[in-house]
Amino acid sequence: MTTVILAAVLSLAILAGVARLLSAGPLPARVDAVALTVAAVAPALIVWQWPAEAGAIWAIACCGLWFLWRLVAPRKAELPTPASGSGRGAAAYRLLFAGTALWISFSLAGTHALGPSGQLGSIMLHMFAAVALVFAAAAWLLGTFAMPKDAVGGKIRATVGSHEALAAAAVALCFFAVV
Repeated sequence: MTTVILAAVLSLAILAGVARLLSAGPLPARVDAVALTVAAVAPALIVWQWPAEAGAIWAIACCGLWFLWRLVAPRKAELPTPASGSGRGAAAYRLLFAGTALWISFSLAGTHALGPSGQLGSIMLHMFAAVALVFAAAAWLLGTFAMPKDAVGGKIRATVGSHEALAAAAVALCFFAVV
């Protein structure tokens, strides 16, 4: 049942990624959209036991390097607006997201030959990460659709918020698939 729900959420995340790609302005914003989609899709490939486990891990690592570059790269004179999702805080969040996707990919690809206490600790850690990602998805949806129009930081665009929420939900479902 988890794989069916994961397929539906992942399909929606890919569609939201395409919509975000088409509506994004500059090239780095487009690469952000593609990299976040790849980071959400790669663990799902391991859930479905596709043979390209190493390819999925390398893809997530490349996404993480891109977000790390976005975090430490020099900025232009104009400051990005918080609602655009292009600042250092957004890059730090996406780097953390890519690290989480890499972690679950290693967990899904690895063996689970731990003792009973290691298995219980692993289950608790994976469930904690899944719940944290569900809260992140809910926060993105609330920040996108429940913010007043005159909010201080500006309203998050629907394509950005929906894509981020669906990507977080897809990775959360991958964590649930481990348990």
